[in-house]
Amino acid sequence: MSEEVLSLVAKVSLDDNNFKSGLKNVQSQAKNLANNVKDVFSGIGDTLKNIGNTMSGWGKTITAGITAPVTALGVTTAKTSIDFLKLKENTRTAFKVLLGSAEEAEAMLEDLYTFAKTTPFSYDTYLQAGKQLVAMGVSAKDAIPYLDGITNAAIATGAGQEGITTLSEAIGRMSSKGKVQLEELNRMIEMGVPAVKILGNAYGVTEMEIYDMMKKGELLAEDTLPKLIDGMNNGTDGVNGMTSAYGGLASEMKGTLAGAIDSLKSKFRNMSVEMWNSEEAYPVLQEIIRSFTKTLEVLPKVFVGLTKAVVPVLTKVNEKLRVFGEYLDNADPKQLELIGKAILGLAVAGPALIVVGKLTSALGGLFSAIGSIAGALPAIGSALSAVASVGFAPILAIVGAVIGVFVFLREEWDKVVSTFTG
Repeated sequence: MSEEVLSLVAKVSLDDNNFKSGLKNVQSQAKNLANNVKDVFSGIGDTLKNIGNTMSGWGKTITAGITAPVTALGVTTAKTSIDFLKLKENTRTAFKVLLGSAEEAEAMLEDLYTFAKTTPFSYDTYLQAGKQLVAMGVSAKDAIPYLDGITNAAIATGAGQEGITTLSEAIGRMSSKGKVQLEELNRMIEMGVPAVKILGNAYGVTEMEIYDMMKKGELLAEDTLPKLIDGMNNGTDGVNGMTSAYGGLASEMKGTLAGAIDSLKSKFRNMSVEMWNSEEAYPVLQEIIRSFTKTLEVLPKVFVGLTKAVVPVLTKVNEKLRVFGEYLDNADPKQLELIGKAILGLAVAGPALIVVGKLTSALGGLFSAIGSIAGALPAIGSALSAVASVGFAPILAIVGAVIGVFVFLREEWDKVVSTFTG
């Protein structure tokens, strides 16, 4: 038997040149296949990456350079427009009541707008100040002259828009009370307006006498306020010394940097109103809000109907649960066991489906792995090449020798044993 094995090994050894050639051919084809597959998938991957990076770059650039600024502009202008129109509407409503008609209200709004254009301050500022003056008793015909004096004084003292608010409140309160009092004059003095000196010169009395007249209630607003406004605009000169004339400062300041900045704010507001066509859109927006409000009034009725509809359903559910409970009490134990097994089967099916879902998702990564697997093919080819360089015959010779030894031992086992045991 051993002679036959060795003979077979010898024959194979003689023909192993063909095997070497075949192995080398396999190695060459494996390398070619690996390179082709790798090139294809690498090319596709690189192309997709480049496209993705390019699109991401474009998206970031467009978002930062166009989308974000346009969105910010849209939000800012919309808010500015709505805030302004709310103020204008509230002022219009107040003027209708205070002045007695819609026509008078519109005329007042137009006068305030015309006046605002001659100052560095916004229309919004004069809507609030004008409404405050008229609400506290200043007549519509006096409101603009009062605002002119107030504006000039606010500019002269450096108080700006806040000063307009402060002076409007003080003068409005004096008008409302019907007489000039120390509290309001002190607010003007604290702001930098020498109100007592102006009134003393206007009445031809000392400042102490003005204080005394205030205590006696002799400074009536109807007579005193026009003198105070005129003195602020044109200045005074008398027993108390000279006071400065503030008139014309509003027009002068309009040409300064501060005036230009405030004018820019007004222009931006006007642009916001025009951009959103707010004058026409505002009433439509009001109707939309009113309509939505009406839907909120209907919602409770809807939910009441749902509650009424749910009660019969809950009653039915309760009845079915009761019947099911009775069934369980009277059911055959074997049937209950089957039900339990079915429930357990469903319980197992849930996680199993999750696993199947994950395996399915993993298939998506298979194509990505193909390129990597292809890269291993040259290594396999190299291993085959190593085998080919040694030759298949020596390997078979070694294997044949091992087999021959085992065959010899099996056939001659008894002799081997007797040899070693004597």
